[in-house]
Amino acid sequence: MVELSVENTQIKKYNSNLQDQVNKYVVLLSEEKEEKKGRMEKYDTLQTRYHEQTERFSTERIGLTRKFYLVLGARIILALLIVRLILPDYLS
Repeated sequence: MVELSVENTQIKKYNSNLQDQVNKYVVLLSEEKEEKKGRMEKYDTLQTRYHEQTERFSTERIGLTRKFYLVLGARIILALLIVRLILPDYLS
């Protein structure tokens, strides 16, 4: 009977110790999940900002390229008009 009481006490201690360890791991796991969730949110925010900035930069670049070619075309036309007006004077 005494042996059963000692065994029951040891089993209770073991179960209590095991329950404490399980509780610690549960807390650690929940903290790890929260940290992972925070990192994922930061990553999503960063990725969204990166895509927005890339899109904005591309739009600005396209606008600048259009302006460049428009000015280049105007210069070519202006140069042709000047040549057309000046060249007959030299030929005569």
